[in-house]
Amino acid sequence: MLKMYFLCCSYRTRIKDNGIIKLRIAGLDKQINHSTRICIPIADWDSKKVQVKSRNEQAYILNKQISDLRTNIIDFIESRTKNNEIISADLLKAHINGESKETKGLIDMIQYYIDTNRGRLSIGTIKQYTSIRSKITKYLNQELLIPDFPLDKLNYRYLNDYRMFLESKCANAPNTIDRDVKRLKAIIHLAQKLEIIKEDPFKNFKSQTVVTE
Repeated sequence: MLKMYFLCCSYRTRIKDNGIIKLRIAGLDKQINHSTRICIPIADWDSKKVQVKSRNEQAYILNKQISDLRTNIIDFIESRTKNNEIISADLLKAHINGESKETKGLIDMIQYYIDTNRGRLSIGTIKQYTSIRSKITKYLNQELLIPDFPLDKLNYRYLNDYRMFLESKCANAPNTIDRDVKRLKAIIHLAQKLEIIKEDPFKNFKSQTVVTE
C-alpha cells in the first residue's frame, strides 16, 4: 500500500529557523524522498494537520501546492493501476519531476521481439517464444502479483526464482528450462542493443542441461 508523508525538515536551509517541506513515499520497490522546495518558518508547519498553518494568504497558496502534488500522485497511481501498467519508484519520481522515464517491461519486450522477428523465424520458434511469454505472465501474476516486470530491474535473483517456478509449478524438465533461458537471453540481448538496459542480468546465470538417449 502506498503511503505519503509530508514533513518540514529543518536541516540544509540557509535561513535560520526555516525548513523545507519534503514528501516521503513508501510502499513501492524503494522509498522516495522528494523536496517540494517550499521553504517556510518551522513554526508555521502544522505536523498534525500536515499543512502550513493558516495565518495568511500565502499559507493558502502553499497548502494548495501540497494538495495538488498529492492529487497528482494519486491520479498517476490510479491511472497506471487501471491500465494494468508498471508502477515503480523511478517511474513515479520521474512523473513528479515532470520527466519521461518509461521503462519497457519484460512482457512488452518479448512481444516486441516476436513482432519484429515474425517474418524471419519459423512458426515453431514463434510458438516457443509465445509459450515463454505465457509462462512469464503466469509467474508474474501468480507469484509476484504484478502485470509486468521492468527490464532494468532484472537480476540474478529474479532469473533464479523464475527457474524454480518452472521446475516446481510448471513441471518443466531441465532441458526445457535451458531452451527457454536461451530464448530469453536473445530477447535480453536485443534490449541491450536497443539501449533499453545496460547490464546483462544473465551474466552469472547458468542453466542446466541433461543428456538424453
